Amino acid sequence: MADFGEILKSIGEFGLFQKITLFALCFPNVILPFQFASVFFMQSDPERRCNTDWILQADSNLTTGQQLDLTLPRQEDGTFSRCQMFVPVERDIGDIREYGLNETTACQQGWKYHSSVYEATIVTDVSHRSLSDL
Repeated sequence: MADFGEILKSIGEFGLFQKITLFALCFPNVILPFQFASVFFMQSDPERRCNTDWILQADSNLTTGQQLDLTLPRQEDGTFSRCQMFVPVERDIGDIREYGLNETTACQQGWKYHSSVYEATIVTDVSHRSLSDL
Protein backbone atom coordinates (compact mmCIF):
# COMPACT_ATOMS: atom_id res chain seq x y z
CA MET A 1 0.00 0.00 0.00
CA ALA A 2 1.27 3.43 -0.96
CA ASP A 3 2.08 6.10 1.56
CA PHE A 4 -0.07 9.27 1.53
CA GLY A 5 2.95 11.47 0.80
CA GLU A 6 3.80 9.35 -2.26
CA ILE A 7 0.23 9.75 -3.55
CA LEU A 8 0.49 13.54 -3.20
CA LYS A 9 3.78 13.54 -5.10
CA SER A 10 2.24 11.57 -7.96
CA ILE A 11 -0.87 13.83 -8.14
CA GLY A 12 1.08 17.06 -8.08
CA GLU A 13 1.53 20.13 -5.92
CA PHE A 14 -1.06 22.67 -4.73
CA GLY A 15 -1.90 24.09 -8.12
CA LEU A 16 -4.19 26.60 -9.76
CA PHE A 17 -7.26 24.37 -9.55
CA GLN A 18 -6.85 23.90 -5.80
CA LYS A 19 -6.31 27.64 -5.29
CA ILE A 20 -9.47 28.50 -7.25
CA THR A 21 -11.47 25.88 -5.34
CA LEU A 22 -10.21 27.15 -1.99
CA PHE A 23 -11.02 30.77 -2.95
CA ALA A 24 -14.53 29.78 -4.15
CA LEU A 25 -15.19 28.03 -0.84
CA CYS A 26 -13.81 30.83 1.38
CA PHE A 27 -15.18 33.89 -0.43
CA PRO A 28 -18.79 33.51 0.86
CA ASN A 29 -17.45 33.21 4.41
CA VAL A 30 -15.80 36.61 4.01
CA ILE A 31 -18.78 38.38 2.41
CA LEU A 32 -21.76 36.97 4.38
CA PRO A 33 -20.90 38.48 7.79
CA PHE A 34 -21.12 41.96 6.24
CA GLN A 35 -24.53 41.14 4.80
CA PHE A 36 -25.80 39.81 8.14
CA ALA A 37 -24.41 42.81 10.05
CA SER A 38 -25.90 45.30 7.59
CA VAL A 39 -29.35 44.81 9.14
CA PHE A 40 -28.12 46.84 12.13
CA PHE A 41 -27.13 49.78 9.97
CA MET A 42 -29.83 49.82 7.30
CA GLN A 43 -33.09 49.61 9.23
CA SER A 44 -35.99 51.97 8.86
CA ASP A 45 -36.43 54.57 11.55
CA PRO A 46 -40.20 55.06 11.54
CA GLU A 47 -41.92 58.29 12.45
CA ARG A 48 -42.27 58.56 16.23
CA ARG A 49 -43.37 60.83 19.01
CA CYS A 50 -43.10 60.80 22.79
CA ASN A 51 -45.55 58.64 24.68
CA THR A 52 -47.86 61.15 26.35
CA ASP A 53 -50.54 58.85 27.71
CA TRP A 54 -50.18 60.54 31.10
CA ILE A 55 -52.71 63.17 30.03
CA LEU A 56 -55.38 60.50 29.50
CA GLN A 57 -55.61 60.23 33.29
CA ALA A 58 -56.87 63.83 33.35
CA ASP A 59 -59.36 63.25 30.50
CA SER A 60 -59.75 59.83 28.93
CA ASN A 61 -61.99 61.19 26.14
CA LEU A 62 -59.25 63.17 24.39
CA THR A 63 -58.73 62.45 20.71
CA THR A 64 -55.21 61.75 19.51
CA GLY A 65 -55.02 65.24 17.96
CA GLN A 66 -56.08 66.92 21.20
CA GLN A 67 -53.62 64.81 23.17
CA LEU A 68 -50.77 65.83 20.88
CA ASP A 69 -51.73 69.51 20.94
CA LEU A 70 -51.71 69.57 24.74
CA THR A 71 -48.59 67.51 25.40
CA LEU A 72 -46.07 68.03 22.58
CA PRO A 73 -44.32 71.25 21.60
CA ARG A 74 -44.24 72.22 17.94
CA GLN A 75 -41.06 72.77 15.96
CA GLU A 76 -40.42 75.78 13.75
CA ASP A 77 -41.92 74.01 10.72
CA GLY A 78 -45.16 73.34 12.62
CA THR A 79 -44.68 69.60 13.17
CA PHE A 80 -44.68 68.00 16.60
CA SER A 81 -41.33 67.43 18.27
CA ARG A 82 -40.03 63.86 18.06
CA CYS A 83 -37.86 64.02 21.17
CA GLN A 84 -39.41 66.63 23.45
CA MET A 85 -42.62 66.70 25.44
CA PHE A 86 -44.19 68.97 28.03
CA VAL A 87 -43.47 67.97 31.61
CA PRO A 88 -46.40 65.97 33.02
CA VAL A 89 -48.42 67.81 35.63
CA GLU A 90 -51.18 66.81 37.99
CA ARG A 91 -53.65 69.54 37.12
CA ASP A 92 -57.22 69.54 35.93
CA ILE A 93 -57.68 69.22 32.16
CA GLY A 94 -59.49 72.58 32.14
CA ASP A 95 -56.44 74.29 33.63
CA ILE A 96 -54.16 72.59 31.13
CA ARG A 97 -56.34 73.73 28.22
CA GLU A 98 -56.64 77.28 29.55
CA TYR A 99 -53.05 77.94 30.61
CA GLY A 100 -51.17 75.29 28.62
CA LEU A 101 -47.88 73.71 29.55
CA ASN A 102 -44.55 75.47 29.13
CA GLU A 103 -41.71 73.39 30.55
CA THR A 104 -40.33 70.74 28.19
CA THR A 105 -38.26 67.65 28.82
CA ALA A 106 -36.93 64.66 26.93
CA CYS A 107 -39.29 61.73 26.42
CA GLN A 108 -39.87 60.08 29.78
CA GLN A 109 -42.06 57.08 28.97
CA GLY A 110 -40.63 56.01 25.64
CA TRP A 111 -42.03 56.57 22.18
CA LYS A 112 -45.08 55.73 20.15
CA TYR A 113 -44.28 54.66 16.59
CA HIS A 114 -46.45 55.09 13.54
CA SER A 115 -47.04 51.69 11.97
CA SER A 116 -48.38 52.92 8.62
CA VAL A 117 -45.33 51.63 6.70
CA TYR A 118 -43.91 48.90 8.98
CA GLU A 119 -45.60 46.95 11.72
CA ALA A 120 -42.32 46.40 13.53
CA THR A 121 -38.65 47.14 12.93
CA ILE A 122 -35.49 46.57 14.90
CA VAL A 123 -35.77 50.15 16.11
CA THR A 124 -39.28 49.67 17.50
CA ASP A 125 -38.52 46.23 18.96
CA VAL A 126 -35.45 47.43 20.85
CA SER A 127 -37.20 50.54 22.17
CA HIS A 128 -39.99 48.45 23.69
CA ARG A 129 -37.47 46.59 25.84
CA SER A 130 -36.36 47.98 29.12
CA LEU A 131 -32.70 48.85 29.60
CA SER A 132 -32.26 45.90 31.95
CA ASP A 133 -33.14 43.52 29.11
CA LEU A 134 -30.33 44.78 26.88
